[in-house]
Amino acid sequence: MSVTPLDIETIVPPVKPAARTKIVATIGPACNTESKLLELFSTGVDVFRLNFSHGEFTEKAEVISILRKIEGKSKKPLTIMADLPGPKLRICKFEMGQTMLENGSLFTFDSQVDVLGTDSRIAVDSPEIFSALKVGDRILLDDGHIQVSVTEAFTDKCVCKVISGGPLKNRKGFNLPDSPLPASIPTEQDKEIIKFVLTQDIDAVALSFVQTPDDVSRARELIGDDLMIISKLEKPTALERKNLESIIDLSDGIMIARGDMGIEADVLKLALYQKDIASICRLRGKPCIIATMMLDSMTKALIPTRAEICDTANAVLDLSDATMLSAETAVGKHPNHVVSFMESLLSKTERSDHWMRNALMNRKQLAHTDSPKECGSVLEDHTPVGVVHSFRESDSLLKSARLIISKKDHKYQRDRIADSMAQAAVLVGEAIPARVIALYAHSLRDVQRISRLRPNADILAMTSDQHVARGLNFMWGVHPVFMTKEEYGQLSYSKIVDVCKTFPTRLHLLKDEEKIVFIGTKPIDVPNTYNRLRILNAKVE
Repeated sequence: MSVTPLDIETIVPPVKPAARTKIVATIGPACNTESKLLELFSTGVDVFRLNFSHGEFTEKAEVISILRKIEGKSKKPLTIMADLPGPKLRICKFEMGQTMLENGSLFTFDSQVDVLGTDSRIAVDSPEIFSALKVGDRILLDDGHIQVSVTEAFTDKCVCKVISGGPLKNRKGFNLPDSPLPASIPTEQDKEIIKFVLTQDIDAVALSFVQTPDDVSRARELIGDDLMIISKLEKPTALERKNLESIIDLSDGIMIARGDMGIEADVLKLALYQKDIASICRLRGKPCIIATMMLDSMTKALIPTRAEICDTANAVLDLSDATMLSAETAVGKHPNHVVSFMESLLSKTERSDHWMRNALMNRKQLAHTDSPKECGSVLEDHTPVGVVHSFRESDSLLKSARLIISKKDHKYQRDRIADSMAQAAVLVGEAIPARVIALYAHSLRDVQRISRLRPNADILAMTSDQHVARGLNFMWGVHPVFMTKEEYGQLSYSKIVDVCKTFPTRLHLLKDEEKIVFIGTKPIDVPNTYNRLRILNAKVE
């Protein structure tokens, strides 16, 4: 279905609807047409995810072309993220298509990929795993439904005892929660995908199964600095003290991929991991996406389960930057309805007293980041009991989080003036009160200083850098505005201020004469800092 310019102007609003928590939606057969993608964009999707575990490059290129057409007509930044598959561990095929693993029985995994599996053995397509396995390690098959334990380990096979059995079918995946992945990340398949991505108009790459900072560094060498790297936290190794801080610092954003994390890490601490990682990301000034099964039942149903509603609401209460839809939009029966429901749920939760208290707590915590001692005490005093309890008892991520926020951060120390100005802008906005904080952004960091504070006001970020404009769609509460040189000419401080007065009314954020807090620099070509704070009145053109 072709879409005329009139259709786009009618359907696509000039600004994102009410929710300030961003929405990432996965593209699949249910929504890969021009009309469906247009509906999703107009309903509130900020970032479109292309899952490169499925589909051909030609299909992806066609979808990218459609999305850029929609962006061009709407004049609103649209962000595309390529999600790399990473190392996928799978068993091979059985003679009969499947077998039944009985509790207590012995079963062998080997490297004979040309030999069909039987009731007592099956080959795996990644024989390098055997060098990483040791006696006592667990192997979880079929999303954790089947669990076996290694009783004998060799260089080309392993013998396992079935702890929790069940039917095992061809090509099912498996996880190694007790062993580091022997495969290098990015994988060879990932590298081929990256080559394709670099030929397309894509904004971010999601890196799967990140284990160490070296994984992110290797990806950066291939991808360069123009594309954002969103590191997906799935493996327990990534949650260890020695790795977590550097992974976050080297990445442009973090995705809490709860599917594999719930299989590989301690599932009983999954909710605590989510809360702590989201908190660390705000302290480090990096966007955080909560992913996996947010509204999964809506793949088929019109209304989600009560548990899913509470889960999604809690992601908002955790002050995450974004929530992600996977199968719900990719293969669901009514993807646009799911996005609309999520938009309403996010918005209503953000307007609650519970969210306001958490946002205020967050601002108090960030106000003390200059002092390691104060920051640690603030976190323990103001964090929910469950999280404080986890900080005191955990030996991996949760103690790591305490280390990170209590460690003097040279980046924040160096940028103390800019961070203080951002906090002042938020406080002034609350005192007036102003419903918009506006700024001109040279970089994502310029805006994240304010976004991480979770102000009551909307954030209007104007920029002449298209990469920055699209990257801002990952950040909580930000309305990005791309100012082309063709439309605005040579920018100056006075021109930015004049535009700032009219844009909020054009985007229907404010009415005439309502207050705006403007934060910026003079001259405007000085990045990563602020030296001006002004109160402006909105104007209708």
